[in-house]
Amino acid sequence: MMDISAASYREPPMQVRSATCTKPLNDRKTQDFFLVMRPDLFIPLDDYRNRMDTLVARIHDSQPGEGFDEVLLPGELESLEV
Repeated sequence: MMDISAASYREPPMQVRSATCTKPLNDRKTQDFFLVMRPDLFIPLDDYRNRMDTLVARIHDSQPGEGFDEVLLPGELESLEV
């Protein structure tokens, strides 16, 4: 079963869509939430990109957990394996 809800406006700075999937995954229910925004409606795009670059750098500079060599963002491991 999947529940989908959406909210949109005339000139949306963001659209909210959520999906709930109740198909068991290893005996657990999973849930996803996606929020899509146009950052250029809030701050200049170059400022947004600079802030994101800073955030990514801080995450990569974080101390990895025990047994790991580095901190990766979602999707980075898959892009390294290609």
